[in-house]
Amino acid sequence: MHPDKSETSFQQVPDADLKNYCFLQRLSDEDRCEALILEGELLWKLKRYSESLISMIKSAKLNPNNWLSFFYMGKYYFECRLV
Repeated sequence: MHPDKSETSFQQVPDADLKNYCFLQRLSDEDRCEALILEGELLWKLKRYSESLISMIKSAKLNPNNWLSFFYMGKYYFECRLV
């Protein structure tokens, strides 16, 4: 018997991220986008800028019409002087 797609991806998630993974999989793309933005904002406030950028990029891929993820990406590049 072959495992279905959800079982395969579920097994690839590290235990520490398992709770967040299960929660995010139940959300719609729009809600997942918002959750990633909130995660990115929190990481930014914790001064974990690179991790914040990753959350914002993921959010922008889910919904390229949501301006907030692009705002934080611009803020990252401006404040970290990567432009």
